[in-house]
Amino acid sequence: MQGETRTAGFWYWLRVLTIGRRPKRTLVRLAVLVAASVVVFKFVLLPIRVMGLSMEPSFHDHAVNFINRLAYISGEPQRGDVVGIRMSTNADGPLQFMLLKRVVGLPGETISFSGGRLLVNGEPQEEPYLKLHSNWNERGRRLGSNEYFFVGDNRSMPPEQHEHGVAYRSQIVGRVLFKGKRNYSGSDSAPHPEAQRATPGRLGEASLPLDAVHQIPRPATPGRLGEASLPE
Repeated sequence: MQGETRTAGFWYWLRVLTIGRRPKRTLVRLAVLVAASVVVFKFVLLPIRVMGLSMEPSFHDHAVNFINRLAYISGEPQRGDVVGIRMSTNADGPLQFMLLKRVVGLPGETISFSGGRLLVNGEPQEEPYLKLHSNWNERGRRLGSNEYFFVGDNRSMPPEQHEHGVAYRSQIVGRVLFKGKRNYSGSDSAPHPEAQRATPGRLGEASLPLDAVHQIPRPATPGRLGEASLPE
């Protein structure tokens, strides 16, 4: 009898620890938690895995982060914001990939680079997030009323091998949730030639290839570097 009592007590406390003293209330809470998680990760936070070196040292290759889709509900992207930008590589379908880049140019401004310095309307800008040497030189590009200029933080890469340019406001999905770490200890030169991309996906999934695509319902048209890929 004593052994049976101990066994019954074990299973009782195991049930209390797993589903509580009131199973129905626990199940309701679990259902609410699952529903809230679905809403958050479907409509608010977009999990991404960074792929590439063009945002070093602020965001490292293969780091996991989130894009907050509600960041610009009551405002517009500002200079210095790190954002997710929807791009396309397929003219015949809605297959797309996501760029993780920093906004440096706002609508109506003229953006250029001289001796590695960012110029906005001809005025050099302070960029404290830059840690690597750059010698970029690019002629000015005047942005339209709905255009933003994006670029990565690792401008030690040759500009022709670093995806940067103009995006329409509709292409900007949201702002990165967590700021990147700045513990880069390498040299002033990053040899990897590929631009940095972030591939949307669920946490725990293997990262997609560098040229990975993510299906988004809205159709897209391809664009060259420095050109917007999605019309308004």
